[in-house]
Amino acid sequence: MKSTLHILLFLAFTANLAAQTINDSIPEEYLRRTVEFLSSDKLGGRVNYSRGQLQAAAFIYAEFEKLKLTPYPGLGSFLHYFQSKQLSTGENKSENKKVSWKSLAGDSIHLHADNLYNLVAVLPGKSIPGEAIIFSAHYDHIREFGGIYNGANDNASGTAAVLALAQYFALRNDNARTLIFCLFAGEELGLLGSKAFVEHVNPDSIVAVLNIEMIGLTNATGKNGFFVTGPGHSGVYDILKKNVKNTGSKFRVIALKNDRTNLYERSDNYPFALKGIPAHSIMCSDDDEACYHQPCDDFRHIKIENMTNVIRAIAIGASTMISGIDTPERRK
Repeated sequence: MKSTLHILLFLAFTANLAAQTINDSIPEEYLRRTVEFLSSDKLGGRVNYSRGQLQAAAFIYAEFEKLKLTPYPGLGSFLHYFQSKQLSTGENKSENKKVSWKSLAGDSIHLHADNLYNLVAVLPGKSIPGEAIIFSAHYDHIREFGGIYNGANDNASGTAAVLALAQYFALRNDNARTLIFCLFAGEELGLLGSKAFVEHVNPDSIVAVLNIEMIGLTNATGKNGFFVTGPGHSGVYDILKKNVKNTGSKFRVIALKNDRTNLYERSDNYPFALKGIPAHSIMCSDDDEACYHQPCDDFRHIKIENMTNVIRAIAIGASTMISGIDTPERRK
C-alpha cells in the first residue's frame, strides 16, 4: 500500500511539474504583447506588398534569432523570398517601402514591399533529425475600403502561436524529430507562400503539418477547445485528441466533420496535404465569426487566456509526434 501511494504521489508531482513547465514556457504575457504588436495600427494589417508586412517579418526574424534557431537548408537565412509584385506604370521602389536592419550576426538585411517573404526556422532533431514536424501560420492579412483591417484573430493569433511554440520547444531542446517553424505571406492571395515553400520539402520526410489559424476567438468551439480540419485525411487528429485527453484536462479536441466552407482546402495546410503529407489546420473560429475579414478584428476582442490554453494544448497534443513515439497514418 505504501509503495503504491508513493507511486501515485510521484505521478501527481511529475504531472504538476510538467504543467508548471509548459505554463512557464508558454506565458500569457508573451502572447499578449505579440498579438498586440502584430495587430497594431502601426503595421496596417500586415497587408501583402506593404511596409507593415515587412515590419512584421523583421519582428518574426528577430524572434527566431533570439531562440538561436537555424535557417532552413538552402535558404541561408530565415527569409524565403518567393514572389515580386508586377509594378504598374508610374510605380517605383521608393525608400518608404523598404525595411532594413542588422541581424544579431551583424548581417545587413534589406526587404522591399514589392516582394513577398516567408519566414522559416529550424530546430534540429536530436535522434531522428531526418523526420520533421512543421508548425505553421500565415502572418499576412487583407486591405479593404473603410479603414485598417488589423487581423488580430486572422492571423496574428496563429503567428503568435508559432512563435510561442518555437520558444517552448527551443527551451526544452529535447525534440527527437526536427521541428520547422513557418510563417507564410500570401495566404490571403491564394496560399501563395505555402505553395512556394512546399516545393522545397521532401514530402516523405515531413511527419505532420500543424497549421494554426484564428485561435484568438471561439465562436466555433467555445472555451477550452480547438477543432482540426480534415480529420479523416490522416491520423493526426487521433493523436492530438489522445495526448490531450491523457492529461486529464477538460480541454476538447474536436473533429471538424461538416466543413461547409471548405476550411481544410482554404488554408496553408492544403498545399502540403496535396503532396500526401498529414497536414491540418487547428482553429477555434471560422467564417461565421462576426469580425472575420472586418475592421473589428482587433486586439481588444482577443481572448488571450483561452488562446494561451489552446497553444499549451497544441504542444501537449503534438508531444508524441515530436518525440517519435507516434507517427500519424497517411490516408487519402
